[in-house]
Amino acid sequence: MLDGHYFQSFKYFHHIRPKIRELLAPSKLTAVRAEILLPTKYRNDFIICTHIRRGDFQYDGVHQPSDATFTRSATDFLVDYYKKSRRRVTVVVLGNDIHFAKAVFEDRTENHTFLQKATTNAYNYSLPEASPKYTTVLTPTLIPEIDLAFSRLFCDVTLITAPSSTFGWWLSYLSKRKSQAYYRDITESKDGVLREMREDDFYPPEWIKLKTDQKTGKIRKIR
Repeated sequence: MLDGHYFQSFKYFHHIRPKIRELLAPSKLTAVRAEILLPTKYRNDFIICTHIRRGDFQYDGVHQPSDATFTRSATDFLVDYYKKSRRRVTVVVLGNDIHFAKAVFEDRTENHTFLQKATTNAYNYSLPEASPKYTTVLTPTLIPEIDLAFSRLFCDVTLITAPSSTFGWWLSYLSKRKSQAYYRDITESKDGVLREMREDDFYPPEWIKLKTDQKTGKIRKIR
């Protein structure tokens, strides 16, 4: 007998992951549209894809949206980590709130003409005083299939900043072969979905959990 809420677990299909990737491969047109998002000069870089999820998560009373401080701190942590072994590291922000992304990475973005209004900081957030050097590419598309195609083509690392985001989960699961996924500790975010899930069923064991050290404020890995 099956008993549960969502039956949303990788354990049902992890053994046929290659087949799932084949079935969900983007069309040629979608792949081309995804390629356009990344300027040619970054194509050979090591790409960290930070996924943000806000929208209805801000007021649905259950999910917790991406937090500005964690999003920036965790991204900086990953850049620092991978710069030790990679010559060039670039960050691409995917998600559904371009103005939030601009506020969080304002000091690391180039001039993006698609932002039609000035960014205001309404996120209880200040830019960090110390941060590694890197460039952040913001993506103007809000079309899910293009973000999925982009992840599959370019993301060497994915970061899920809203830990109960189903789209962030699939973005990571279908990302570039041999990519590494990171996600925020859902107990830290106090996400209401935690009461309705088992973490071991939701996140594959090879994914790495990130948590903020309450004493130092620094990000650390939890396996």
